[in-house]
Amino acid sequence: MVARLIVLCSLAGVASAQQPGTKLLSQGELKELLSKTRIVQFAFGRAKGTLVLAQDGTVNVDGGTFQAGGTWRINGDKYCSKYPGIRRGYETCYAVQRTGPNSYKLESTEGDVSYWVVEQ
Repeated sequence: MVARLIVLCSLAGVASAQQPGTKLLSQGELKELLSKTRIVQFAFGRAKGTLVLAQDGTVNVDGGTFQAGGTWRINGDKYCSKYPGIRRGYETCYAVQRTGPNSYKLESTEGDVSYWVVEQ
């Protein structure tokens, strides 16, 4: 019985991973998404706030109790960002998955997960 439950849960995970519209964005899709200044509501762990991603590769984050400025770029099929005061200024890159018409899940190469809702 336990083995059957494990197999069913595994199959459910595979099925959900293959649902249409949940594939990772390609470099071209990322470029299209970020081709103009975007205002994004984000959630990263307990942190929530607003990102302003400008066309010139700068980004400003307002997390309510903290603010930061940094840079972003597209590297292959990943969105990468770095902030001088966050993570000791190291760049972090994320695979981006569309989860809805304006919503996205980002997962870093280190396994960190962030969620975006693009307002404009």
